[in-house]
Amino acid sequence: MTTLSILSLIILAAYTIGMCLHLKKIPSSLSMTAFYLNKQQRLLWFAAIWGATFLVAPALIEKTSGMTQCLAFISAGSLLIVGACPLIPGNEEIDYKLHCIAAILCAVASQLMLLLSDKWWLLLAWVPFIIYAVKKKDKWEQRTFWAEMLCFALIYVYLCV
Repeated sequence: MTTLSILSLIILAAYTIGMCLHLKKIPSSLSMTAFYLNKQQRLLWFAAIWGATFLVAPALIEKTSGMTQCLAFISAGSLLIVGACPLIPGNEEIDYKLHCIAAILCAVASQLMLLLSDKWWLLLAWVPFIIYAVKKKDKWEQRTFWAEMLCFALIYVYLCV
C-alpha cells in the first residue's frame, strides 16, 4: 500500500471516528452522516470522501487490470458521486436517492472487483457479518454502517496483500 493509500485510510478513519463522536453513537450509515450536517458542515463530508477517493484510486487502479480495473473506476466514480450529492442544491429527496444509488453501486462494484481478482478469498470476511445480520434481523440498526466499513476495510486489505 502506498503512502497515498495510507493517507486515504487516515482521512476516512478520522471522519468516521469524528462523526461517531459528534453524534455520540454509531450512525446507521456512514454515508448518511452527511445529511445530519448543515450545508456548511457538509463540505467536511465532501472533502473527506473526495480526498480519500482521489488518494486511494491510483493504487487501486494500478493493482487491477481488465474487468477488475473497470470495476475499480466504477467504484471510485460512484464514491465521488456519494461525496458530492449532499452539496447539490435543490431537491434534497432527489439528492438522497442519487446518493443511495451511488453508494450501492460503489459497494457492489468494489466487492465484484475483489471477487474477480486473485484475492477473492477476502470476501470470506462477509460470512460472520451475514451470520450476525441474520441473527439480529431488524434489531441491528447499524448494519449498513458496518457493511460500509467492511467494504472499505476489504479494499484497503486488498491493497496490502
